[in-house]
Amino acid sequence: MNPSAAIYNGIIEEASEMAEKNKLKLLYILEIMQHTDADHPLNISQIIRNLQSKGINAERKSIARDLHTISEAGFSIGKCESHNDGFYMTDQLFEDYELKILADAIFSATWLTEKDSDKLIQKLKSIATENGKQLISSTTYIDSSLKSEDSTNKIKFDTVLHAIMHRHQISFQYMTVGPDGKKEPYRNGRIYTASPYYLPLYENEYYLIANPSEHEHATHFKLDLMEKIAEIPYPVRPISEIYEFKNQGSSFSITRYLKESVHLYNGTSEVLTLHCSKWVRRNIQKKFGKNTVMINQPNGSFLVHVKVAPSEGFYQWLAGYGCNIVIKEPENVKNEFLEFIDSIEKAYGRKANDHESE
Repeated sequence: MNPSAAIYNGIIEEASEMAEKNKLKLLYILEIMQHTDADHPLNISQIIRNLQSKGINAERKSIARDLHTISEAGFSIGKCESHNDGFYMTDQLFEDYELKILADAIFSATWLTEKDSDKLIQKLKSIATENGKQLISSTTYIDSSLKSEDSTNKIKFDTVLHAIMHRHQISFQYMTVGPDGKKEPYRNGRIYTASPYYLPLYENEYYLIANPSEHEHATHFKLDLMEKIAEIPYPVRPISEIYEFKNQGSSFSITRYLKESVHLYNGTSEVLTLHCSKWVRRNIQKKFGKNTVMINQPNGSFLVHVKVAPSEGFYQWLAGYGCNIVIKEPENVKNEFLEFIDSIEKAYGRKANDHESE
């Protein structure tokens, strides 16, 4: 090769390498600045040392130019009053309260293992400022005894999500908890085939709303108790054909369905009239929505009309409020609830003892 050509090629390669390093330098500086805030600024000397730890050498003037470029790109860079204190980013990816919410959600997710929760928290910290990292460490707590020991839950979650997105059926085994507290196959390890539709989070646990292929109803499965989940490349059954949904047609709303299926017990919904004490206004709003109409009574109590599926789930919820929420009508639902209460009394031997005393 001609010596001049070799020199020329060497210069081109060097220039290309420098250009690539300059691009990396800009990205690294942006990443570095995203971890700063008003309490933890960085001056140019500190930024240079940060870059050197990543194998990038830079001059002071180039750092100043890059900070200006980042600012022009729409990122807000603040400058400390003292020149030596340096610069910080003012528009962080997450506000402190947002980090708190996300961290609490991760720690309270009982379907995640403690190890997986820790991994997620570390990822959250990696995009937080120093203040954000301290906030997560000092204000969030984990109860290891409530965490799942099933490390495959995240894989199950991903498989079901993709099946719902692709509108494909799934197959799986369902489990129950045996006398030793461990999972064991339900119905002798039967393999279910089902059309999955929704995967809502209810009381820190994920439930799959699906239609098993052998009947026309919607069924709720706890994701934690599903095993050997596989996506099947067959289309799901149209949701309009499912018994609980077909009467609603195009007006079907998963939000309304979950509200009516108290404790995720489904069934045919009815409009109930409830008489409520003044102490449960907030509870009614949290359960049935902030726009629930409350008909005030002279003594401070109120009436509400709510649409729910009268089921064991609804009766469990209602029993928790004692005399503070009472069914006024319809009469048949009131009688069903009284039978539910009777069954509880019988479980405690209350009825038997009453008969003996007579």
